Amino acid sequence: MKKIKIIALTSVLYFFVFTIQVVLIHKFINPIVTPLMVSRVVEGMFDIEGTVKIKKRWKPMAQLSPNMVLAVMASEDQRFLDHNGFDWEAIRAAMKYNEKKKGKKVRGASTISQQTAKNVFLWPSRSWIRKGLEVYFTFLIEVFW
Repeated sequence: MKKIKIIALTSVLYFFVFTIQVVLIHKFINPIVTPLMVSRVVEGMFDIEGTVKIKKRWKPMAQLSPNMVLAVMASEDQRFLDHNGFDWEAIRAAMKYNEKKKGKKVRGASTISQQTAKNVFLWPSRSWIRKGLEVYFTFLIEVFW
């Protein structure tokens, strides 16, 4: 029993150390590939020859039009500058809407930080485990980035 506790505690410690390191690295280095990119390739985004390709070109924020940045914030997360990764007002509104419209299309309330956590570190599906990890990675992004 003592060995199991040591293995469990060591595993938890390694998980936290590893995930914090990965988030810190991604503060300074853009990811080479993300789970979302891989998912899109698997879904069938092949080039003309039928080979798998991931096309991306990172640009510094300074090279983006301020209007583009504002447009993304306006369309994805209107209160981006007013919260720390979680828009509790939007979450409450989405919960209320989804409760009323059971069986209909689900309304989300993810912030840009939450979407980044999902797209960079996690897989694109709907599950409570993924959502819990999204909360954890969003917290790390807000703390370290």
